[in-house]
Amino acid sequence: MKRSSFILLFLLSVAIAHASLLWKISAPGSDKASYIFGSHHFASPDILAAYPSIDSLIASSQLVVGEISPEELAAAQSGSISSWLIAPADSTLSKVLDASTYALLDSIAQSYGLGSGAAIFEMFKPAAVQTQLALLSLLKDIPELAMSGGIDEILLAKAVDAGIPVAGLETAAFQAEALFGNPIARQAEDFKAMLAKHTQWSETNHHLYDLYTSGDIEGMYSYASADMSEEEHSRLIVGRNAAWISFLLGLIPTTSVFIVVGAGHLGGDRGLISLLRNNGYNVTPIQPTAL
Repeated sequence: MKRSSFILLFLLSVAIAHASLLWKISAPGSDKASYIFGSHHFASPDILAAYPSIDSLIASSQLVVGEISPEELAAAQSGSISSWLIAPADSTLSKVLDASTYALLDSIAQSYGLGSGAAIFEMFKPAAVQTQLALLSLLKDIPELAMSGGIDEILLAKAVDAGIPVAGLETAAFQAEALFGNPIARQAEDFKAMLAKHTQWSETNHHLYDLYTSGDIEGMYSYASADMSEEEHSRLIVGRNAAWISFLLGLIPTTSVFIVVGAGHLGGDRGLISLLRNNGYNVTPIQPTAL
């Protein structure tokens, strides 16, 4: 949104030519290839139709790697991380938000059909409520999205069905710590800032999803990062990318790996694609049939 004609057209044509969610990873002089796909945890599986080679690429892989393994995902969905979401008794929501912020939350919650308003979130940490409101907003604005069965789950299930070993880049507990482990006071500040921008949520949701469905990983990275503090960016993106790349570099020299991670981790100078290239790998887009 903050974002002489010949140069602009040239740059635009280059960006479009490299718009993809699926990328091939290869080392110079090696015939062994790996692949990385940028997922959206709630996107319609229809997006996969633009990448018809995915099934064969998974079937020919020796290992498929997601952010967390199917076993970890199942455990998380069954409630193993619920303790990360609950606030200490002395730090429940009405105790850590000022009156005007709590009233705004109450109004927003009721606008989403939550009749009890803010009270329904009272026992949860601010970061957990922030995540839930972001999801409710997304599902309201883009009805074709689904709370379960997202692209990453679908691709990992394809691997399991094909008998391909599946691994995770991190545990559910590690992911929960990254998302919900910040001090409550800091979470409350971040949540207040998010609520203050509630009139922009719909525009942001549509813009980010348009960037995703067009395969614009650099646009996604830039747009999402612009709204993060340096601490959030380091904790949620940069630090995790660095840990993941360390793990992957131990695999891809000798193993054909199909990697599925959130698309926001691919772009940027500290994204996975740049980190792979910095370590000597060729990373090239596989053009979709249509986006």
